[in-house]
Amino acid sequence: YLNAIRKQHIRRLTVVRTLWVGLLLAILFFYLDAIVILNGSNRMILGLGLLIVVTLLFLLSPKLLNRTKDREKMLARMIESRHPDLDNVLVNAIDFDQSIKDRKTKNVSESLMKREINIAIDKFSELDTVEGLEMPSMKTESRILAAVAALSLVFIVVFYNMFLSEVPRFLDPFGDHPPYSPTKFVVEPGGTIIDYGSDLEIKLVTKGKIPEDVTLVCQSPEGEILNQVGMFGTGDGQFSQKIENVTIIDNFIEYENK
Repeated sequence: YLNAIRKQHIRRLTVVRTLWVGLLLAILFFYLDAIVILNGSNRMILGLGLLIVVTLLFLLSPKLLNRTKDREKMLARMIESRHPDLDNVLVNAIDFDQSIKDRKTKNVSESLMKREINIAIDKFSELDTVEGLEMPSMKTESRILAAVAALSLVFIVVFYNMFLSEVPRFLDPFGDHPPYSPTKFVVEPGGTIIDYGSDLEIKLVTKGKIPEDVTLVCQSPEGEILNQVGMFGTGDGQFSQKIENVTIIDNFIEYENK
């Protein structure tokens, strides 16, 4: 019974500890990527590292928190520390019970031992609540979890755009997800297909911090820069560029900008 209650407290502490450590590391990794702009391999390593740390913490914490050479005595002492009126009867009863089992009753009457065991059982049954089995660090780590959860909420609300940028970058480290920027670009038309030799007018609307200059870059599917040209600002964070006569020569895209 006591062991079951103790395990319940350990499970609660394990969940609390795993949550605050995981949330804190996630915030730090998001912030690090937003500042340094990590590559896909580094993001994958950090993501796997977070998963490994959280998993190990969840699996190993119960074993580390529940280590003891004599569990029954440990639990009895914890209860007696919160109920001084028990006066060590629980610990003594455990010793007497073990002596009877091991048949080490030469110097003490076995009937007297059994009587002390029954007294301990009666006193324990009179307790309204079983206190003292709580984990000592539960309150502290619960406060830490509350603080980290509040910090995470502030992070999501205040740095909403950063959060939306970083989540897909870590869920799909090698995907085409641009790094966080205080400036957001809305390109029209997006993902369009044009005919050989046709013209294409590109319009760009910026949100957030308005840049002074914008460069239109043409890249190959492998990421190689094929061409680039500046865009014309039309005011209020809007830019445009007209590409004329788009053609392909020797796998390179050529065009005339106007």
